[in-house]
Amino acid sequence: MGEFEAEFGSVECRTLLGRDIRTPEAHAAFIEGGSWRTVCLRQIEFVARRLTPSVADPVTALSARPE
Repeated sequence: MGEFEAEFGSVECRTLLGRDIRTPEAHAAFIEGGSWRTVCLRQIEFVARRLTPSVADPVTALSARPE
């Protein structure tokens, strides 16, 4: 979490997005606006790389597959 916060400035969704999406209307506007494609996916990729080293290196991931 420390690495994530250092990279993105927070671990709280509202802070990361710069908006509160707890209401259905706010969430719909967030989805329609498309920022989840850039903001959220970038953060998900960051976490995936930290948790699963093979995600960061597709060649390693392929060579580690069971036969």
